[in-house]
Amino acid sequence: MQRAYLAHLAEMTEEIIDKSESLKDSTFLRSECVDSFGQRMAHLNGLVQVLTQLGGVGEAATVREHR
Repeated sequence: MQRAYLAHLAEMTEEIIDKSESLKDSTFLRSECVDSFGQRMAHLNGLVQVLTQLGGVGEAATVREHR
C-alpha cells in the first residue's frame, strides 16, 4: 500500500509541476487537480495509516519480547 501511495504522490507531484503556471492562474484547473487526486490520496493515506498502526503494534510486541 505504501508503494501505491508513493507512486500516486509522485504522479500528482509531476502533474502539479508540469501545470504549475496554469494551476496558479486557474481555479478550474486547481479543482480538476483536487478531483483527480484528492479522493484517492485520502483513501490511500487512510489505509497506509491503519496498516502502519497495525504494523506498529506487532513491532512493539516483538521489541518487548526481545528485551
